[in-house]
Amino acid sequence: MLVVLDYFQSMPRIGRLHIPGGFYHVIGRGLERRYVFEADADKIDFLARFGESLLRVDARCLDWALMSNHYHFLIQVGDKPLSKLMASVEYK
Repeated sequence: MLVVLDYFQSMPRIGRLHIPGGFYHVIGRGLERRYVFEADADKIDFLARFGESLLRVDARCLDWALMSNHYHFLIQVGDKPLSKLMASVEYK
């Protein structure tokens, strides 16, 4: 009997490398090209939460773009990892 172990399915995802002071290009998008933002009010709410989170984790956003079905951020992190920033922004 031959047993084949799929190495990648049995191993947990490797965490993102955190480099204090590092720069990260963050992309978020809707599944199947669905809208992430239905109206301008959704974008304003998202940016408000994002701004609060930047202050809380001591990170900087150097550039950004919001479209209806995705967004981009160029972020410089501080001592706290990027995951701390994005977790509080993406889940309301």
